[in-house]
Amino acid sequence: MLDTDAHGLHQIVKEFAVSKTSDFSDSQPIAASEIVEFEEPVKELLEAFRTQNKLLEPFSEPIYWTKALNPIKEDFKARLERIFKNHHYSNFGEQHQELEQKLRDYLGVKTCILVNNATIGLMLALKAAEKLSEVKSKKVITTAFTFPATVQAIKFLGFEPVFADICPFSLCLDPENVERTIKKYGVPFAALPVHVFGNVCDLEAFNYLKQKYGFVLIYDAAHVFGTKVKGHGIGCFGDISVFSLHATKILHSAEGGILTSDSVDYETLHILRNNGFAGVDLVKGLGINAKLSEINCALGLSMFPLIDEAIKKRKKLYELYQAILKPVDFLEPLLRVSSDVSPSYMYCPYALSSKSGISREALIERLKKYKVVIRRYFYPLLSKVNCYLDAAGADELSVSEDKVRRSFVLPLNSYMEIDDVVKICELLKLELTALRNGVTARQAVINPET
Repeated sequence: MLDTDAHGLHQIVKEFAVSKTSDFSDSQPIAASEIVEFEEPVKELLEAFRTQNKLLEPFSEPIYWTKALNPIKEDFKARLERIFKNHHYSNFGEQHQELEQKLRDYLGVKTCILVNNATIGLMLALKAAEKLSEVKSKKVITTAFTFPATVQAIKFLGFEPVFADICPFSLCLDPENVERTIKKYGVPFAALPVHVFGNVCDLEAFNYLKQKYGFVLIYDAAHVFGTKVKGHGIGCFGDISVFSLHATKILHSAEGGILTSDSVDYETLHILRNNGFAGVDLVKGLGINAKLSEINCALGLSMFPLIDEAIKKRKKLYELYQAILKPVDFLEPLLRVSSDVSPSYMYCPYALSSKSGISREALIERLKKYKVVIRRYFYPLLSKVNCYLDAAGADELSVSEDKVRRSFVLPLNSYMEIDDVVKICELLKLELTALRNGVTARQAVINPET
C-alpha cells in the first residue's frame, strides 16, 4: 500500500488549529468557532487507522462532500423575533438591507443586490447584458463543464448557448478556445465563464476579449464566495458576477443569490429583480419577482460571524488532504492555488490519472461502504444532455469530456476534523491500491505488498 510521509504530516498537524464548529445549542450566542490545538501526532493516528479494526470500520454517520453550516442559533432567533414584531417578511426590510450592506462591504464591490436564487440571478444578469451589449445577437458563449443552472439560464430566456472548451489545468473556460469559437460561430452578446471548484478564470484574457469584441462579461461565481485576487474581491471583475447562497455554500441563506458589479449600477439590477418597479408606483422597465425574503436574509446574517473561521478551517483541512495524497501518483489535485489568489476552499476536487486504469465509479462504490460519499461533479457533461445536443460547439469539447469522466470531489466541510481527513485519505489510498491490484480492501490491509 502507498506510504505517507508521517514526518511532514506531523509538522502540518502541529501547526493546525482545529475549528470545532458548535451547533450553538447553548442559550447564549457565540460570535465564532472555538479554536483548540490538535496535538496528537499524525504518526499515531496513521498507525491506529492502519490496524484492520479501525481503518475498515465505517464512519458513524455519512460524511458527504459538503455539509450545510448551521447559524448562530440565538442570533437567528432574535432576528426572527424582529421580523415577527415588524410583520415585515419581504420587500426589502431591515434584514435584507443589513445583509446587502454587509455583503457589499465584505465582497468589496460598488453594486450588490440580493436575489432569491443564483439561477434567477444568472437570468437577470443575462437580461441586463442584452441591454448593455454592443453586440446584437442571441448567442452566449459558455462552458459545458458546469452545474446545469449556468446553461439553463441561457436557454430558458430563449438565448443560444455556444460551448467552448475548458483549460486542462484550471478547468475554467479557455480564452483561446473562446476566441476560436467566436471566429467560427460569431460574436456573442455575452460570455459566461465559470470559476470552477475555486479556480479563477483568466481575468486579464477575458477582459481583453471583452474589449476586443464588445460583449458583456458575466462570471458565474457560485464556487468562489470569499475568494480574492491580488487583494480584490472576485466580484469586482467583469461586468457582473453571480454568487450562490444555496445551503451547500460557505455563506448561505438556505436559498438565495447575489449579483455584484463595479460597472453596472444598482438601479438597473434592482428594477430587474423587483417586477420592473423603480418606486412605489413607478414601473420603469421589464422585471420579475426575484426578491429574497426577510427570513432568508436573517439566516444569512446569522452565518456571517462564522465565515472567516469556516474558510480558515477549510484551508487547513484542504492542505492536509494535499499533503497526504501528494505521493499518490495516479491522483491529480484540481484546485490550483496561485500566489495572487486567496481561495475560499469551497471544494476539494481531484481526478484519477488517465493512465491509472482505475474506475472512478468503482472507487465511489467502495468508499460508500465506509460512509464516505464522494461526488462526480458536472456529470453528465451538459453538451451530452438532450436539450443541449444541438448547441453550437457541443461536439468540440475534448478536454471537458476527458475531465468529466475522471473528476470527483472529496468531503470538505466546516464540521470535519483532522482525524476525519486522515482516515478518508487512508481509505482512499487503500481502495485505490486494491482496485489497481484487483484485490479487496481487506486483502490489501493483510498483505500491503500485493
